[in-house]
Amino acid sequence: MIFLFKPVTGKIGKQDAHRHINGQINIQYLTDRNWTRCTHTGDKDYMASIISALPEAFDSNRYLLARNNYVAAPEDKLCTTLSIKSLGMNCYSHIDNIAYLAATNPDTQFINALKARYGFTNKDIFETFVLPDAYQVVCRTSLRKPQVKATRNIIVGSRVLAEALHELFPQSTLSQLVGFEKQDKREVAIPLSCKDRKKKSRIMKAVESGKQLSAKLRRNAIELAETYPQCQHLLQLVDNQQAA
Repeated sequence: MIFLFKPVTGKIGKQDAHRHINGQINIQYLTDRNWTRCTHTGDKDYMASIISALPEAFDSNRYLLARNNYVAAPEDKLCTTLSIKSLGMNCYSHIDNIAYLAATNPDTQFINALKARYGFTNKDIFETFVLPDAYQVVCRTSLRKPQVKATRNIIVGSRVLAEALHELFPQSTLSQLVGFEKQDKREVAIPLSCKDRKKKSRIMKAVESGKQLSAKLRRNAIELAETYPQCQHLLQLVDNQQAA
């Protein structure tokens, strides 16, 4: 059974739930695109550039960082990492700043199944799998102490998530983090189908073994490179293998 996320219930409604919070809330985002494993968190160089910029973005103040486990944690004394699943924790309520850079979007095949079987929309999927975790993690900060007059700074991956949080905290400001517009203009990765993942795996195994590639494997490499931007390196691998 799957439940849709409802951040606040009752008569007050989500628009009024956080109006009593004192201090400024600044919400910034990195990209206008969906924040996913394929296009963002799976890119080690891109994530490293973002994480290295966080101390400056938070004016050298302490901050929390929520990320996927495969993303390297920074060697920064100002940073405290926390789990994406942090429901109910109060031990970080003295920290005003947080970067939520985790990608929690489901697998493409699972999304398609939800749409086909249950009639899920993209909004439903976002509110079920993305927004709940982000909302709970962001609320581990000093937002838990609404009486404190502090400036809270929140950095998230996507504009969609930033706008959703902005709606939940209507007194907040919303802007794009300066300096990441150019880095965001990369070719969009396209999730491989199950069949194409197997093709890629066979090609990689053949290259690693050093054996001569068959004509069929080379045709598969060309097809993958033409279909998926992230597979264009396969042609170079194949050429290098044949030249050896």
